[in-house]
Amino acid sequence: MGVCYFCYFVVNIQRSHDYDRCVREPTNASKTESLMARIGELATGPGRIYLTGGATAVLFGWREMTVDVDLKLFPEPPGVFEALAKLKDELSINVELASPDLIKYPALDPDDFRSKVKQFVSSQ
Repeated sequence: MGVCYFCYFVVNIQRSHDYDRCVREPTNASKTESLMARIGELATGPGRIYLTGGATAVLFGWREMTVDVDLKLFPEPPGVFEALAKLKDELSINVELASPDLIKYPALDPDDFRSKVKQFVSSQ
């Protein structure tokens, strides 16, 4: 069963990374998309995966790569932790569980959010 996901941006938060100290290679859009597709294949039930941080910028083409893929799982798809453990090594990708619920966000209607992102991207 596939995983329903869409990405949103965590603004005004910057994290510095030292590329030389990373265990795995930096991640590009292709590897990020492969990660999400494989999670969808390996998860045993429905759930949502939200991408935060640099992965969103990479998928929108604003950056070429990021050190890791930050994920927020809500609700957690059954089997996702087992899938992540396997895929981190299989794809040589750094994955971190983000905690954006520590940041206060206004409630977003997913359809409204998608239309605002499309509008923003088309204006660039």
